[in-house]
Amino acid sequence: MAGLTFSHAPNCNSYYEEGYIIGNLHLNYNTDQVRNVILHLKGVERICRPIFNTKKHIIIDKHYEIWPKEATFSTVQHLNIIPFKERLLSHNLPETININNESDTANGSVEYKLTATVNLNERWQLFRPVVEIEFPFKKTIAMSYKDSSSFYPHKLQGKFQNLLEYTFELPHNKKFNLGTYVYIPMKIKYLKTNISVERIESYLMTYVDFRFNPNRNYRIEKKTSFPDVPRHEIEYEIGECNHTIHFFISRDSRPTYSSQLITITNELHIKICLCGTDEDLDINTNVIVAKFIINPPTTIPISEDNSYEESGSEEDSEDDDESILEKDLNNISEEESLKDTQKIIQQWKLNYGLSFDENNNIHFSKKVVISDDNELDIDIYDGKPMVYTCINSKEDYDDINTKPLDICINFPVVEITYNAEPVESFFSDNKEKLHDIYGHFLAKKFLAGEQLFIKGFNLVTPEEIKLLKFHLIMAYNSALYNIGNPFNNLSTLQFAPRIETKKGERIKSPKELTNWMNKLYQENILKIIHYDDLISISQLRVGKLPSDDFETFKVSQPGISNFKEKLNLEEWIANEETEEDSCVILTKFVKNFHLLQGLIINRYNEMKVSEKFVVNFIRLPELNPSNDFYLEVNKSTMINKINPFVRSNDLDDRLNGIPLTIKYERYEVLLNIDIIEPSEEFKNEIQQAINSMKPFDALQDIFGEYGHLFPQRIVLGNKIILSTTSSGNYEKVDIKSPIESSLKPYLDMDSYFVTQQGDVIEVFKENNLTNWIQDNKNNLEIIELDNIIPLYDIVETEQQSKIHTIIRGYDTKQDEFRIIMTGIIDLKDLDDKNTEHYKRINIEPSLKDDNYEVFGNIISGNDSLVNEHFVKFELFDLNGFYAKIKSSIDSNISIKECHIIWMMIGRPSKLSVFSPKNREFLVQYFKESITLQPAVESYHIKTPFPLSQGCCISVNANYPPSNDEPMNGIKLIEWSYNSIRLHRLQLSNFNDPDDIDLHICVLYSNNKVLKIDNDNREEKHSPLSTKKGIIFSNIPLELIGRILTNDRLNENLFPEINKINNEIKYITKQPSIKLTIAIGKLSFFFLL
Repeated sequence: MAGLTFSHAPNCNSYYEEGYIIGNLHLNYNTDQVRNVILHLKGVERICRPIFNTKKHIIIDKHYEIWPKEATFSTVQHLNIIPFKERLLSHNLPETININNESDTANGSVEYKLTATVNLNERWQLFRPVVEIEFPFKKTIAMSYKDSSSFYPHKLQGKFQNLLEYTFELPHNKKFNLGTYVYIPMKIKYLKTNISVERIESYLMTYVDFRFNPNRNYRIEKKTSFPDVPRHEIEYEIGECNHTIHFFISRDSRPTYSSQLITITNELHIKICLCGTDEDLDINTNVIVAKFIINPPTTIPISEDNSYEESGSEEDSEDDDESILEKDLNNISEEESLKDTQKIIQQWKLNYGLSFDENNNIHFSKKVVISDDNELDIDIYDGKPMVYTCINSKEDYDDINTKPLDICINFPVVEITYNAEPVESFFSDNKEKLHDIYGHFLAKKFLAGEQLFIKGFNLVTPEEIKLLKFHLIMAYNSALYNIGNPFNNLSTLQFAPRIETKKGERIKSPKELTNWMNKLYQENILKIIHYDDLISISQLRVGKLPSDDFETFKVSQPGISNFKEKLNLEEWIANEETEEDSCVILTKFVKNFHLLQGLIINRYNEMKVSEKFVVNFIRLPELNPSNDFYLEVNKSTMINKINPFVRSNDLDDRLNGIPLTIKYERYEVLLNIDIIEPSEEFKNEIQQAINSMKPFDALQDIFGEYGHLFPQRIVLGNKIILSTTSSGNYEKVDIKSPIESSLKPYLDMDSYFVTQQGDVIEVFKENNLTNWIQDNKNNLEIIELDNIIPLYDIVETEQQSKIHTIIRGYDTKQDEFRIIMTGIIDLKDLDDKNTEHYKRINIEPSLKDDNYEVFGNIISGNDSLVNEHFVKFELFDLNGFYAKIKSSIDSNISIKECHIIWMMIGRPSKLSVFSPKNREFLVQYFKESITLQPAVESYHIKTPFPLSQGCCISVNANYPPSNDEPMNGIKLIEWSYNSIRLHRLQLSNFNDPDDIDLHICVLYSNNKVLKIDNDNREEKHSPLSTKKGIIFSNIPLELIGRILTNDRLNENLFPEINKINNEIKYITKQPSIKLTIAIGKLSFFFLL
């Protein structure tokens, strides 16, 4: 048996074609082993606003049985490849898309996955081979060049007040092609003589709308500004202004898009700033931004600094084989297209003669040699960057040890060929001055791209050379394939050899190198870097072009007079190594083995690699080659800590080792925590989760996407697993040649192993194991993950501390009370005529349980406690509670001018909510019953935990229902280290003894304020006052409870210290505990 793989069908570069899923499934089974083979295509659309709103829509969820088919069931004996072509039920499936807002206020995606499952017959049911791939679903819009009627421009015409008339010619149907220039001819006719155009501004507004419900959208806006056109660049004629506005539609722009939950629209804005009036002309219109394929070759515009911009290859696009230079210029006339071709020829001086000085620097002729009205042939460069070593050296290369040697690397992007007839003046001008006027050579072929120069390459250490090579290949691959470079953040790295651009600008760090590469391959800012097929001007004078009879001369590299070797980039990187260079190896490992991604443990105890990048490197990983071959028994994976955010209780069992394995190690990759840092995206999402009112749920979702664990040691090689459990008592046995003889003492003769892909290896069949080793020597796979840590251990210390606080708060074993949320609400809707009020307080978000306690007080408009109004909280539910307010008949303070401040405490693990602004508070909570006596005014309550100065105590008194509950009936009057004394208000109608329940909360913190989570005031942005510091987000602690101060400390406690010692003797046999009791400014220490 063998593993499963997908491949494209012949002449296809996608698994989608005209309404069909099409491709091949590769496998290796006898037909009697297989029950059936199932394809599963699933598409899911998601939108969310972290952390509260999420919506998901299943676009397609379709299964196809691709084997057996009626025509093949009885004839096929062995399954090697199963071609499939299955029709999609819907022709209106939305394309694959992934929208991540920069501020991360909302995001959305449409993703498809294609899975193949081989269901085996009963004997082989131990195995269930499955392969899953991303199914990028892209639609390409083809535009026919021959149908010229489809390219009539879309005209925007009108009259602006009585100042001017205007016409703008947009592409047909206002279609703007991604990765191309857009040309908009503009004509303005002035109706008044004092009017003129001062400046032209243009920009593209992109709107992304997320539909969370039928009546509510959430919109993200992005403005892409194009370069302004100043007055001196605008073409003027008498009474008119004729100009062509041009700008580049970046490939990063959001294309026009529509699905059930996501809509993207684009709006073009053109603003004509006028002189002679205070009015400006503003034009805006919706446009279609998409990827259009234009079949015929076309020209490309260039910028005025001898460069042009164009799109690079698009990863996973169905039109990857199309030239990146295909432009949507068919939207303009042939005459305008010719003008653009001429602009390129003129800008790069492709029709000029060339002369070279002793350093091979280019000097252009004074006059053009050939015309600029012929066809320009531009193709994408399909080769690799070229490296020229020891350039411009005037000495023998082999004798130079201390002289600095330089290297030049050419990064070509496009190949250009241009042939045309010489201009008439070329033949008529003075022959004696031919070379002075027209140079010595004419080039027929060109390469456009960029160059890097490495100075003094031979004077740096081998380690510095290795580091430089590594970053060059990483930056090149990152830019070429439009993927992120995980090594951008090597914070302290400065390249040792000096790297310069052609203009002499220095590149110092990996990030600068990546930015330079992206500018070249993604934005395509290009220059001519190579001249080829050089023809002598003297020969051209006596002949005609084009002709194959001319003698052509060597190619010319501007600025390079000589060099030692010419190598492609990969050859140069591995040039000094006998085998593949470790830099190249490491770049492959990063991609192939997902070194930047975490491990997800799902609720079914299955482990898989996250699809999201979670780390960047700040130093290079350590790569250790190995050639160890051994038999291993019961090697368990080392897990430092279990991640509490895993939605599974059996993590240990899942990660335990296999009973018996044979391993052939090739490489060990060490990803110690000091060489990595979390990605910006991951850090931002973690911070949002920490700030959430439901942080545990939010973190659980994030770790479910990015991974729960991260391995710091990865072993690559090959591994096979014994099909039965071994009874041996050994742990590891080195295998030596001959292999079969070395294994005989440890295995039964009928033992067989299974590879990770499902292949069966019979160990003692002749040379079976040896052949397997040789066949798979270079087919590396992960065979061991070790030193695994929770993913949150990679974040910064501050975030780690906050995560640990959240974990402790939700730990059911700790079972601690914490502040769930706080709030403030005004009482403007109450009536001063009433002495009893009920006020509903709604909370957000909702709770999962109603087992909580609320403490609070009423404060006046000047931020002081109000004794004339007493509040009690009751009728708790999941969405809020009620405040019962009693007011004194003699109160001089209007209830309408007052506010309720409140604090909810409970267990986050039960309620699911944990105040993000007050997590530093430790909370102690207990209940105590006392019997009220008519003659007793104060009551002594012993606390089950020590108290200290600065604590805040809040008390709720629950009276019997039959009792006339007093207002503000309980006050704290003094305290000691383990007790408090409470005073009750005397009432004339309260004479009989009765029991009341006291609910007491103690807050421990150095913080002197509570921060508000729920603000239900009507005027939220106005502070109540500044007298005691109540602002929009803070509550002073003295307004929520009594602060334990030194003046309320019971000094009579000091003689009772001996009694305290006697009371704690019963625990002296327990492990030593250091207990600090703070009394005033003194502290007493006890070893318990």
